[in-house]
Amino acid sequence: MENCEESYTQFEDESSLNLLACRELIGLVKSNELLWKKRCISFKDQQMKNLCWTSIGSVLTSVLSGTDAEKEFYKLRQKFGREVRKEKESAPRSGAAAGQQTYKSEWPLYKNLEFLKDVIKPRRTISNFPKKSPNQRPSPSPSPPATIMENSSSPSNLLWNSDLEGSLLSESDGDNCPSMSSPSRALLKRTVPAPDSFYTKKKKVQDSMAIVIEKHSANLNMLTDKITKCLKSSPSPTENQPEDSLILSVSAALTRVPEEKRLSCIIEILQIVQKYTDSHGKIELKK
Repeated sequence: MENCEESYTQFEDESSLNLLACRELIGLVKSNELLWKKRCISFKDQQMKNLCWTSIGSVLTSVLSGTDAEKEFYKLRQKFGREVRKEKESAPRSGAAAGQQTYKSEWPLYKNLEFLKDVIKPRRTISNFPKKSPNQRPSPSPSPPATIMENSSSPSNLLWNSDLEGSLLSESDGDNCPSMSSPSRALLKRTVPAPDSFYTKKKKVQDSMAIVIEKHSANLNMLTDKITKCLKSSPSPTENQPEDSLILSVSAALTRVPEEKRLSCIIEILQIVQKYTDSHGKIELKK
């Protein structure tokens, strides 16, 4: 969603869909966390996200393309973000009423989008940026860098220590300070611990999952396209092949599934097909 921000600024903020269509779109997006939840494993898989947007647009009452469905939800998300920011900025910062909001959003879709509160962070502006007191004095300088480096061997302080080392070295080079001698630099370099093994293992797991997802995405795309075409058009009996008849029966069954649950049903069907496809491939290899 963040990658679309610059390209969507040319569109109006208000969605062109009616209230019921907006709620239908929000419900479908909410059930697919990879489209809005950054902690989701597939959040950065753009191919999988495009597939989801296409599926969502095809099952809407007012059918949309995947790109249009994404644009409409982006407008709703921006509107919700402004409403949240208004509520936060309406709370006084001092006095007896500090922290109590004076503005309450009356936007009909506000409650439908409350699941985005944890992933939307208002940007810093002149109005909400904390102001420094004129009488505020600078904090005392930290203890000598050599001591900090020796006592900070934990992985949580590694990033801070590396930045501190770079800044101290640059200052010593620019000012030609005699206190930072070459033995001191060697001490700083020796005390930096090796990369955390947990991070290395986590990176390998993420790379493996990305390869598996990319491998299955092509098959999922092909099956989704077939089901989508069958939902839009019913071929004549003379044109049907055996596998087309099976897909038509699945399509007919999908029409009886409630619209808000239809996308989840399609995804589960595709996962089952992929499971048996992988099993058949393993049997062929054994032969």
